[in-house]
Amino acid sequence: MKKNKGENNIINNIIKIIIILLTIVLQIISFFFLYGATSTLSEYAKIIFEIIKFISVIYIIYKRQNPSYKIIWIIFLMFMPITGFVAYLLWGNNKTPKSMKKKILKEKEQSHITLKKDEIKYNSLKDKSRNKEAQYLYNVTKYPMYFNDETIYYKTGDECYSQLKEDLKNAKEYILIEFFIISEGKMWNEIYEILKEKSSQGVKIYLIYDSLGSLFKKPKDLKRKLEEINVKYLQFNPLTPLIRSYINYRDHRKIIVIDGKYAYTGGINIGDEYINKNSRLGHWKDCVARVKGEAIKNLISIFFKQWNINSKYPENYKELIEKIEETKTENGYIIPYSDNPQNKLNPAKNTYINIINNAKKYVYIMTPYLILDNETEETLINASLSGIDVRIITPRVPDKKLVNACTKSFYNLLLESGVKIYEYNPGFIHSKIVVSDDCVATIGTANFDFRSFYLNYECGIWIYNTKEEIKIKEDFIKTIENSEEIKIETWNKRKLNIKIIEAILRLISPLL
Repeated sequence: MKKNKGENNIINNIIKIIIILLTIVLQIISFFFLYGATSTLSEYAKIIFEIIKFISVIYIIYKRQNPSYKIIWIIFLMFMPITGFVAYLLWGNNKTPKSMKKKILKEKEQSHITLKKDEIKYNSLKDKSRNKEAQYLYNVTKYPMYFNDETIYYKTGDECYSQLKEDLKNAKEYILIEFFIISEGKMWNEIYEILKEKSSQGVKIYLIYDSLGSLFKKPKDLKRKLEEINVKYLQFNPLTPLIRSYINYRDHRKIIVIDGKYAYTGGINIGDEYINKNSRLGHWKDCVARVKGEAIKNLISIFFKQWNINSKYPENYKELIEKIEETKTENGYIIPYSDNPQNKLNPAKNTYINIINNAKKYVYIMTPYLILDNETEETLINASLSGIDVRIITPRVPDKKLVNACTKSFYNLLLESGVKIYEYNPGFIHSKIVVSDDCVATIGTANFDFRSFYLNYECGIWIYNTKEEIKIKEDFIKTIENSEEIKIETWNKRKLNIKIIEAILRLISPLL
């Protein structure tokens, strides 16, 4: 009798668990053997261990991964070569299944055919530095730039929530929803009732949520409730007992598209804290961008590429994109873009780096987590030492204490280089924005950390000369008024045990 896919997964899981347990036992036996055997046998065992270490290190160095990520695995291998190597193959290798690679390539090609680059728009962008940023984004993501679309920046989730509900209520054809977290509460209940009503009117609704992000938060009987109102849904990368590196990949995107007329993206998920209802961390500072116009084509493509790669029932979205007409308002340039673990060019990280490198006067950053690789850290330091006003706002009230402590471990070099760091006092900063020189900004879902840069599916919008850049800057300055600046003199006086903990956390930061 042929086994179904679920049964095969369970068998694979059991096999992998057994393999790890066996390697741990083998590792322990090997250590005892090294110290208890005769000198000759002990020498042979040491040689074998060294060979395993050498092969493992060469393999890891060969892989195209961030150097800091490689270093922590190499250290693990030095202490436990057998277990470390097997653990790396199962968890640290971050390998995408071949079947999924084929789907990704197919969807990428289809998207490239559907979304056309308009060279006239690029030629009209006369600022050479910003033109390079736009060209870069197209070359690494194949998402084109649009001109004269409407972009509105909301400085908090609760500020945009009424408009979002109104846009959802006015839906006539379709609604696309993609979130990392969907949690029980007032916000979900209100949105669900709107979806229920729109579905009864014939509006098609598609919903994607991340299985891990929503694991302990999602509404009870979510799947049943969605099926009752005919919502097509997808649980991204569902958690199973299967031990595999792909489980590290999470869908951290936040997208809502309504009839191709309006779209939302930014930091907020569906949860009461994001609209400042029942937040245990005080005031929840987040941001949202509302887009109207041709740029929504990119967001539709981003959504359905994810849907088609992971669903058994792919959709043809070409017609939805073709129906969106060019806008005529004079409102600057915009590029909605995405990032994913398979894109080794790291567009989310490098979009941040490009803006920082091209800054002439200032660059302001809001991020809940500041866990930097060497390249991003050096970019910030070099900008500050070059006379650029670099300021960063992070949370004083943490949502994850360990990650917040790791964030603080990166303060020292930045402060010594003249970067100004502020911690938001009233609550938790969850915004992910970079704004520079009153003319360019990016708003999205990617944090300044390894997970967003290398392991998550992310998205955002790059904007230039839309006038919203000034609003973002003003919001940043206003947020500083409610924040405490971290002074280098005070920072250097923290206790020795705290410095030691920070040093350890910084070492393992690529795994957080």
